[in-house]
Amino acid sequence: MTSGCIGLNNPSSMGYYPLVMTSFAALTQYRPQLRQCVRVTAAALVAYAVNLYFEFQQGYWIAFTAIIIVQANLGGSLRAAFERMTGTLAGAAYGALVITLMPHETQPLFALTVILGLAPAGFAAAVSPMFRIAPITVAIMLFGNLAPDMPPVVFAEHRVAEIGMGCLIGLAMSVLVAPSRAHGVLAAGIAGILKQYADLLSIQAGMAVRATEQAPVDERHAAIRNAISRLDVTGDEARRERKSRLTGDPDPEPLLRMVRRIRNDLVMIGRAVMRPLPDAAQSSLREPFSRVTAAAGELFTALAAALPGRKTVAMPPGLDASFEAFAAAMSALHQRHALNALPESDTGRIFTLGFALEQLRQNLNDLVARANEFIKDDANG
Repeated sequence: MTSGCIGLNNPSSMGYYPLVMTSFAALTQYRPQLRQCVRVTAAALVAYAVNLYFEFQQGYWIAFTAIIIVQANLGGSLRAAFERMTGTLAGAAYGALVITLMPHETQPLFALTVILGLAPAGFAAAVSPMFRIAPITVAIMLFGNLAPDMPPVVFAEHRVAEIGMGCLIGLAMSVLVAPSRAHGVLAAGIAGILKQYADLLSIQAGMAVRATEQAPVDERHAAIRNAISRLDVTGDEARRERKSRLTGDPDPEPLLRMVRRIRNDLVMIGRAVMRPLPDAAQSSLREPFSRVTAAAGELFTALAAALPGRKTVAMPPGLDASFEAFAAAMSALHQRHALNALPESDTGRIFTLGFALEQLRQNLNDLVARANEFIKDDANG
């Protein structure tokens, strides 16, 4: 009688709760993706409701546009809406003009109309991303308005209205439904780059004293370069959010500028230690250089933790002391004329390392100042 029942004390049934909790914990790792999923779904549902109410002729373009406009953050949505609306207006106006003025009753004439319509629109799209959607809009007007029941101007008006409604819905969902700001993405991106800086400095400390394979180091530099490129895009989106007056987030450019400058310092340091330092200099510079890289790495790690959490950071007390110790070691080498017997290439590398560390010291102070300004402005906003 009980063989087909699952009892409450069945061990297999007791395993469901941990499984559910484990699955839920795994999903929390994808919070940004889940928020984007909710925004896109909400945009599609609202677009469907709006189309039911207004009964647009091609209402599916409202949903398409709304889904396209909903980006990972508000700044991206603003950029997408601006470019799509600009391209649609330009494409609809030019498409209506071409269809109205050009005879296209026969196939050869229609082919000529297509050339005259799409060639200039395609050129405009190649010149500026604002007109990226213009050729598509012209093509829709050319190939979608072959029936004589609707004048080209009316078709263009419908097209602009549909895209405009989709843009409004997409922006509204980006602002109101699980909103994500480019500023938060930017802080997390900078934190990730600073962690990479700390790892790279640790590797460079070893490169100064022993031969190191260059390929993995080059891969790290490439990863940092790509991360900064992505950060520049996010920075543009953050600035667009500021201009829209929809957020009070701080200007990211001063902090981004310091992140780029420090990358240049690390590249210069890497060139100086592509080969281990010569013995005549290594005995004096190895220890202070190791202290500098360790202290700077600790600062990068502290800033990486502070930026997403909106906590200010103070300069570590041992950082300036480590740079001063390296400068003193360099001065002692000069006083002993220990570098005179070295090849010119080695002497050049040592001077390059000293100059790069002086630049790094100054830029680290500026980095902390700009990061704290960024954090304080964010907290006040």
